Amino acid sequence: KGKSAVEEFRMTVNEWGFKGLKLLLVSSEIVDELVKTADDMGIPVTIHTNGNAAMYSRIAAIAKKYPRLPIIMEHMGYRYHVDLAIGITEQYPNLHLGTTVVAVAEPFVVKYAIEKVGPEKVLFGSNAPWASPRAGVDGIRRLKLGKEDEKLVLGENFRRIFRPDR
Repeated sequence: KGKSAVEEFRMTVNEWGFKGLKLLLVSSEIVDELVKTADDMGIPVTIHTNGNAAMYSRIAAIAKKYPRLPIIMEHMGYRYHVDLAIGITEQYPNLHLGTTVVAVAEPFVVKYAIEKVGPEKVLFGSNAPWASPRAGVDGIRRLKLGKEDEKLVLGENFRRIFRPDR
């Protein structure tokens, strides 16, 4: 199974032009192989976060092992593990926070994260089609971050990390 998952991931990048890898789990042999492949290929990884607190030490271990690999923690640890997600993001330059759902439900959490880790480490995410991208953008804009910080969060960080034009 692991080899076929890695081969399929390589195909999605090389033949279909995919720009990232999304993980729902962070602990398995297949995940380890996929993360290594993403690092080798220069492809960022997003990780669905919330769940149990134990996953954050695993995310930190991945960030430490692959310091060049951009990792985005979607949902920013929402709702119960925001401080864990922010804490490890502060420790590892390659970790970033995705505003997925949080920008809609509790935009003040996004503001708190930006104050802690800086606007360069926060990326807009919507969770569409289950959440409204427009509502997420509105949530970010209500924060009144300033023009430059808002541009970073709403698109420039994504462009820098995912490099959609390559």
